[in-house]
Amino acid sequence: MTTWGNEADFKHFLPRLLELLTQEAFGDVHLLMGKLAYGHWWSWPDSEYQAVQAFLQAWWDSLLRHEDEDIAEWWNGSEVVSALEGIAQAERDLTPYLRQWDELETPSAVQQLAVFVLSNAEALVRGQLSGVSWEHRTPQALQVVHWLLTGQQQARLEAAARDQRHQPQREMLERAASTLSVVAS
Repeated sequence: MTTWGNEADFKHFLPRLLELLTQEAFGDVHLLMGKLAYGHWWSWPDSEYQAVQAFLQAWWDSLLRHEDEDIAEWWNGSEVVSALEGIAQAERDLTPYLRQWDELETPSAVQQLAVFVLSNAEALVRGQLSGVSWEHRTPQALQVVHWLLTGQQQARLEAAARDQRHQPQREMLERAASTLSVVAS
């Protein structure tokens, strides 16, 4: 829309672009989500708006549920870290996504939380999130920071660490919980 085509063209290609996103074949989630915002997708006809919103929530859910036992893989560009930053480009309110994360009681969801906290640890000390895209989405970033620092996420990480049998995963969960404790104090 800023380099080629108009909103109608974007809507035409959007299903394929979103499909590529799920296959990790679309290089820049932030770019695509930014185009949604640029196109004011929240003002589209209800059926189109609801279809995009349903996709985003289903995609988010699948990322949170993705299991990976290899701790090294957690750090290979965590999709959840990038996805939430991308979704924040398109959405004005992240409450539904954070609620989804809260309600998902799987080891994967908590592992992804640990990765998110640790990848943002330095910025969290300043009450911010890492990543250039967050700088332009301050209300969404503050929503996430507040959600992280309410105490519930720290308790969730601590409980998961107590239940974790594998030392590297347990240590990561403990570091994430400790990070939230330090930042919240």
